[in-house]
Amino acid sequence: MKIKPSLIVLLFIVTAGFTQNSQTQLDEEAMIELIYQPMFNKFVQQTETFRRMSREQIIFENLYASAPAASIQAHADFADTLMMMSPTASIYFSGDNQQNWSASECIHLGTPGYLNTWECDFSYSGSGQLDWYLRVAHDYELERAVVSQCPENALDIFPPPANTLASLADEPAGDLAIGDSLFLDLTGMNVTYSSDRLFVELTTTSGGFPVGEFFGPWYLYGAGFLNPIQDLNSDQLSIYALGYGNGFFGNLHPGVMKLVGTPGGEIISAEYISTDIEYLVSGNSLFLSVAKNIITDDPDFGAWPGDINGFVVMGLTASADINQNMMFHDGTAPGLILMDHQTQSGNSAPTLSDVGYNSETFTLTATYSDPDANLPFFHQITHQGNIWEMIPASHQYENPVEYSFTIPEPTDGAYNVVFSFSDGAVTDQESFSFTIGEATVCLITGDTNDDGAVNVLDVVILVAEILCGNCTDSTPCFDVNLDGNVNVLDVVLLVDMILNG
Repeated sequence: MKIKPSLIVLLFIVTAGFTQNSQTQLDEEAMIELIYQPMFNKFVQQTETFRRMSREQIIFENLYASAPAASIQAHADFADTLMMMSPTASIYFSGDNQQNWSASECIHLGTPGYLNTWECDFSYSGSGQLDWYLRVAHDYELERAVVSQCPENALDIFPPPANTLASLADEPAGDLAIGDSLFLDLTGMNVTYSSDRLFVELTTTSGGFPVGEFFGPWYLYGAGFLNPIQDLNSDQLSIYALGYGNGFFGNLHPGVMKLVGTPGGEIISAEYISTDIEYLVSGNSLFLSVAKNIITDDPDFGAWPGDINGFVVMGLTASADINQNMMFHDGTAPGLILMDHQTQSGNSAPTLSDVGYNSETFTLTATYSDPDANLPFFHQITHQGNIWEMIPASHQYENPVEYSFTIPEPTDGAYNVVFSFSDGAVTDQESFSFTIGEATVCLITGDTNDDGAVNVLDVVILVAEILCGNCTDSTPCFDVNLDGNVNVLDVVLLVDMILNG
């Protein structure tokens, strides 16, 4: 297995202790030259592409879902960079105040209006608040990296409950680079956050998290943090490592290390900036936590929270001995945690407006508005039994969105169409009539006697038409449901229109 950026972060934790070791005969500058600089250079090489990808383009955006109902649909738009990295996506959702989460896979639509859009469909049995977040895995440096939103550990519970953690690594077992100690074989990395703290859980195959003997070797475990929106043009890059270990006669210990260097790989400084962290070993899980501001308030961390509101995070294991032999054992691919998720509750009805037709382009349009910014579960036009799917001009549903459909092979005639939009719980419809070429048109659907109103007289005429078998002067207004036939279904719909408006 190749050296991973996550592994390198832990090496920094190890070697930081060595700079304080009185047994080492090298001064600080020589130690940096000997150990830190090549390692830091390798770290920068392996993370720079990932950091630029995270910074220069939003990884995914426009996350919206239909209203809480039995069936729900969610959408997300992926950046072009992400689309080129063989992504897979899943949605995690909860209807019991985030106590339990279920997952559903998402699919790439790739259709007009949705070229980079992924759709997630799931069933929902809750009746209250709906919480959901998106997790995406993608190819990176011959591995699978993860970009994920995350639940919040709002109560600052330590160790964080499982229902507050999001998986940030697709880490296989049995891929140790060196040795066969299963307690160094990472199998996962889970993260969460609160308003004040960051939390990480590392899991290994078996054996807990031993720190080693008095004279070594010493085993170390940790996670590295990088601000994805640090200034890409800066001549300095700051990396922060949250580590757990205990050895080298007290020089190695749990804490937060800050590493500063150039984007070209030259190390400038390395130091512990805090030992005020929480840590707990429970079976094959190691939990780590630190106050968020210890990292984010550091003057070299960069702007926070920025437009991403997240961290690049990497998990790792390593070991060292008294002879300054450093060994990487296992590490995750870099992952990007986005400290946010979606919450929906209640529902307000959507509305349709501005339905129209452009005779020059044969295009039908309508504007969809939803006060809850819910994604329309369906958005279609019905014409003589055909269903035409409309295409949105925008995927931002806080604002009214115009939808359109261009008739592919228009023919002359009268068109009585119905626009139907639903947020998943409430449907709004608008009838609309127009002609292409020379044709008689029904200006008001169901107005069989063409008197400008729909009432019981129209029902009488429609029933007579059906009973006598096309013996009256039939008009387009007889086909109330626009299925191309005049029958009892049209009578039922016409009566419903009169009674219910």
